[in-house]
Amino acid sequence: MKCTYCGNEMLPSDKFCNNCGASNPNYSAGGDANNGYGQQGGYGQPGYGQNNAYGQQGGYGQPGYGQNNGYGQNYGYSQPYGAPNIDPAMASKVAAGELISPAHVGFGDAIKLYFKNYANFKGRSTASEYWYVVLFSIIVSVAISVVSTAAGLTLDSGQSVLSIVWSLATFIPSLAVAVRRLHDIGKSGWWYLIYLTCIGAFVLLYWFAQPSVGSNQWGPAASELYAGQPYGGKNNNNYYNNNQYR
Repeated sequence: MKCTYCGNEMLPSDKFCNNCGASNPNYSAGGDANNGYGQQGGYGQPGYGQNNAYGQQGGYGQPGYGQNNGYGQNYGYSQPYGAPNIDPAMASKVAAGELISPAHVGFGDAIKLYFKNYANFKGRSTASEYWYVVLFSIIVSVAISVVSTAAGLTLDSGQSVLSIVWSLATFIPSLAVAVRRLHDIGKSGWWYLIYLTCIGAFVLLYWFAQPSVGSNQWGPAASELYAGQPYGGKNNNNYYNNNQYR
């Protein structure tokens, strides 16, 4: 058929004249060449989901995230979206109980872990776990001081009997959580001995406030195990979600 304006030859599938741009009164979406999805378009080009001239699929037929690309590899580097890069050897040690799984915890859970790992000098403890223990110790110490003064349980030296008992009872777990906190920032627990020097306490105070580092010889980081989920959360990256901290 010809364009009524310029006489240019047109196909039924041409919506407009290729010469003058006039509308084709005989335009048909079906025409000689279907342009629907999955069918060939009006200009002989492949439609969505059809192979193009290079033997590859166009439009929505292209592989998406997690599917094979042209190089035979999966998009997303074969890892699920958001999955951390965890050392399998470390994960096995954590699962076997050889290393403590660190966790971003609240006040109550931090105290549970404090006593649960009474003399455990392996593994790691996050900043939240350590500083909640410090807060708990301060609260208990103040409470003991008030009770001892009211009950007359202080010695001639001014020290409280209950305070001495509490200090002895918590010496080991306090040392253990401090060592695990050093492990969590990538330092050996032996560094705690600098506390005996003049400025050692200030150095430790700075270190204990530092964020966790990635996986190291003391185990995976909490962010790798829990993927940002709170302590006890049920997610696939929590190696202890069924046993260790229940």
